[in-house]
Amino acid sequence: MTPERLMRSRVNAAFLIMCLTLALQSVATFPTVLFQTLALFGVTYDPYYVDFVIPQILYPLLLGGAMIVALLCLKIPLRRVMKVSAPKGDLVLWLGLFLGVSTVMNYLIYWGLLLLEQVGIVIPDVFASYVPETVLQAIFYTFVLAFLPPISEEILCRAGIAGPLKHFHPWLAVLVSAFGFGLMHATVQQIPFAFALGLVLGFVYLKTGNFLYPVLLHFANNAWACALTILSVKFGDEAVGLWSTVVDVAFLLWGIVSLILLLRKKMLNLSEIPRSLDTSSALRAVATAPAFWVFTGLYILMTIAVLASSFLIA
Repeated sequence: MTPERLMRSRVNAAFLIMCLTLALQSVATFPTVLFQTLALFGVTYDPYYVDFVIPQILYPLLLGGAMIVALLCLKIPLRRVMKVSAPKGDLVLWLGLFLGVSTVMNYLIYWGLLLLEQVGIVIPDVFASYVPETVLQAIFYTFVLAFLPPISEEILCRAGIAGPLKHFHPWLAVLVSAFGFGLMHATVQQIPFAFALGLVLGFVYLKTGNFLYPVLLHFANNAWACALTILSVKFGDEAVGLWSTVVDVAFLLWGIVSLILLLRKKMLNLSEIPRSLDTSSALRAVATAPAFWVFTGLYILMTIAVLASSFLIA
């Protein structure tokens, strides 16, 4: 099998699993449907845990498990795409760069939403109804949004897409994994944000060869977002907004310093990873993979459906 055909088969396999994420979402909501059905017969339940926490636990487990099974079926050694070793000093630079990019993207999206509001288009926040109000809810909220997604989504997008594709064309592996990572978030706010962060996560994953790095970076971003939400509930948006601005400035400065140091150390390249395909051949391999386009179509429709339903709910 030629490298181009092999790359196409890897893209098909990875994005077939990405397509199955919609089915896995349905499976993850089965307990919710069950309890809602039992409620018709007088059974009571707490919607926060049944409608939000349980699906948010089941979905990442199914997601990561499906990709691990796929990698094993493809005979791709897990130790190759999920290599974990102790972090080194460069983690500080990569984390600074990542948080800097995250902060910039947060402000760009915030300003973009404000501009839309000026012309009468308000994009609702689909997660607003799941803000934690008790200590126990806050614990579960952090667990399901800050701990589980960094593991399952990194298995899916970095170990499942970028890892198997890196020796064909490392830069395209980063781009394709970021594309999948962005689109699978399926909301207007999250797609560009996740795509930009996915580029950094994919690059750091390939550059370091250490699966732990993108997981830690991903966790840091999600944990900070969860902390802001929980603190807003306790102290109010105005007080937390001031703290958040101070931290944002710190993240931006950290990111700028990290970028300068990484550039000086000539670490922002992937030249050490050998490639078996030129850019045009690698692009052709992706463009002719049916599963890639099926995934793209499904998640564009999913994004439209989420947006439409959020307007109806609002």
